[in-house]
Amino acid sequence: NIRAKNMGINIPELAKWLDIPHTHDDSNKSSADKTINLIGSNVYLYLMKNRKIMADTLTASLGQGHLEARLAYDKGSADLLMKDGLYYVEGSRFNDIFMEHLFALSDFNGGEMSFKLSGKVDNFEGIMRIENTTLKEYKILNNVLSFINTIPALATFSLPNYNSKGLPLKEAYSHYTFKNHQFIVDNFTLDSPELKMVGEGKVNYKEDSVQGTLTLKSDLGSQLGRIPMVGYILFGNDRSISTTLNIKGKLSDPVVETSVVREIITAPFNILKRTITYPFLWMMDDEKKK
Repeated sequence: NIRAKNMGINIPELAKWLDIPHTHDDSNKSSADKTINLIGSNVYLYLMKNRKIMADTLTASLGQGHLEARLAYDKGSADLLMKDGLYYVEGSRFNDIFMEHLFALSDFNGGEMSFKLSGKVDNFEGIMRIENTTLKEYKILNNVLSFINTIPALATFSLPNYNSKGLPLKEAYSHYTFKNHQFIVDNFTLDSPELKMVGEGKVNYKEDSVQGTLTLKSDLGSQLGRIPMVGYILFGNDRSISTTLNIKGKLSDPVVETSVVREIITAPFNILKRTITYPFLWMMDDEKKK
């Protein structure tokens, strides 16, 4: 029986120890068959630099290669099962303080997070969802918005209140796999009343690197689209305004790029074309309109 209080537990080192095929002679066989019970209070699980899992209470039981654990922090809780080297973890209702310790380079205000993951320690997949929070600081988002503010053609996607109020989020969702110290995110969605983002990419925390694409969408088109002539001339049949950004470099300070030159060149031509053709739309059938 082990009791822990006001301390941290190094999870990567613990995982290595669990993977070691411990050998015992006959005199120690009865000892090896015993169950290890852990009861912790006010502890944290160290994952890597600047990333840890906070716990008000932690209980775990390990025996015969089978691990069961339960963690609670404020209103949130998570359960972990491990057998034959395979893990399953599910948690929900974790608050903004929990998220800030888990995600380095970030600052949240309010909201809740839930997650699921399964697989081996070094090869797993999972999903994560954050709801009803305000994102006040996040390095990738900071660099994206700073880049947008330098390009007049992307003014639609600027958020003048971000620095003072943050970005309100209805939901942030991601599906990912982890292998060779690298997170591969094949679906990332951020839904905000002010700006929507979808993307994919690769993140390597060990090498402090990121590479991916991020598509930004604004509701301005749908709002102006309610005015029939103005909406059509400015945006055509697609009432959403979007642009795609490329993100690469250091995760702690990524570089943001876009194909904005092409958008600047083609936008005036498309507006002119729709201005000329608008009076004749009523004569065309639906297929020609498309």
